[in-house]
Amino acid sequence: MEVHLRMCVVTRQLKPKQELFRLVKQKDKIVVESKQKMQGRGVFVSKDVEIIKSLKKSKALNKAFKMLVPDDVYSQLEELCQNKD
Repeated sequence: MEVHLRMCVVTRQLKPKQELFRLVKQKDKIVVESKQKMQGRGVFVSKDVEIIKSLKKSKALNKAFKMLVPDDVYSQLEELCQNKD
């Protein structure tokens, strides 16, 4: 079985898709996608609370999506990280 690798926007490490969240820009909204099949501009980020905090601090999502990403997206990611443990 083939392992599909994607790069984390923060750490720049290649990881299997299952170890990453995919965020998608649809119109002017950012969606945290679970099935990783939505159309639209997407980026991947590791499922780690510390990396999510670094993501917010570095504003990497703002750069990747060329828009101001609302704080509730980061809160949602942190909550999903804590729920996976």
